[in-house]
Amino acid sequence: MRILKRSALTLLAVITTLALVVGGYVLYMQHQYYRIPNHQKLTIGNNQAATLTTGKVYTATTYNVGFGAYNHQFSFFMDAGERQPPRPKGRGL
Repeated sequence: MRILKRSALTLLAVITTLALVVGGYVLYMQHQYYRIPNHQKLTIGNNQAATLTTGKVYTATTYNVGFGAYNHQFSFFMDAGERQPPRPKGRGL
């Protein structure tokens, strides 16, 4: 009986300590939470006077820089990389 009582008190102490740590973390995060207010009035700096017009042809250039955290040896499965075989032509999702 003495061992059972001691085990129960130890388990209760561990659960209480865990609850206090998790509760303290949640309270800390709620207290430190900061969010920029919605619908702020922003000032425009360096506003350009030129505007786009209709009837004129414009060109734009884009470049996919990818995800910079990976090196050139990383294979992404959506690009039919080494870890995922590509689907046959004409077969979409």
